[in-house]
Amino acid sequence: REVPSEEIPLFSLTIEDGVTPKTDRYNRDFLVKDNGSKTYKVVYPGDIVFNPSNLRWGAIARSHVEHKVVI
Repeated sequence: REVPSEEIPLFSLTIEDGVTPKTDRYNRDFLVKDNGSKTYKVVYPGDIVFNPSNLRWGAIARSHVEHKVVI
């Protein structure tokens, strides 16, 4: 787990687009009390990522991003 940074940006897993840069549409930061210490899972190029809560809708994809990101 890591905190997002310029070197390891925050991305999202979407059903439509797979691993994609975080946008305002998927911004849920207001739900987190302390954004400065929130850590995210690290995803490397080629990793398969999934959201267990949304598997039945197809929230599973391979990361085609060419650098590591956090989700």
